[in-house]
Amino acid sequence: MIYIDIEHCDECKYFELLNYIFQQCNWVTFHFPNFMNKGSLDIRLDDRGNKNLEYGEYIKKNELLIAASLKHGGKKIITKTYNDVSLAYNTQVITVKLIKEIKEQLLQHHIFEWMYPNLPEDICFFKDNCCRFVSETHEGVFFIKNEKNDDIVFLRQHGFDHMIRR
Repeated sequence: MIYIDIEHCDECKYFELLNYIFQQCNWVTFHFPNFMNKGSLDIRLDDRGNKNLEYGEYIKKNELLIAASLKHGGKKIITKTYNDVSLAYNTQVITVKLIKEIKEQLLQHHIFEWMYPNLPEDICFFKDNCCRFVSETHEGVFFIKNEKNDDIVFLRQHGFDHMIRR
């Protein structure tokens, strides 16, 4: 894995990285966590079975992105696992092609802004079925998973500070 400091890089470098990701990847996943729902499969409810109005507003803010994703063949599931991590709450996971609407959101909002209660969380980028780039928004972490030589060349050419962890 190669960890990349995208929190402190300048805007130009950040957009170069996004363009590189757009060239390398064709699928994404992201999720809408309901931190107040630890058991019910109805994601709109809280732990007591009451309607979670805050979560409803969160989903409503993102209904155009969700609708565009589903329109382009995206899949939506409710689960307690995301990106191989077990969660203490239910989350709604979307898997979809890297569509124009997602690219536009990424160009308007930094990856670390993809966070509850405004945007979906932890966007991950895939080339076919291989996870390539991973964000963990609350932790402020972004890394390349299954890196290739081209990734290292790109990072060096564009002056990214990175740390390789094996």
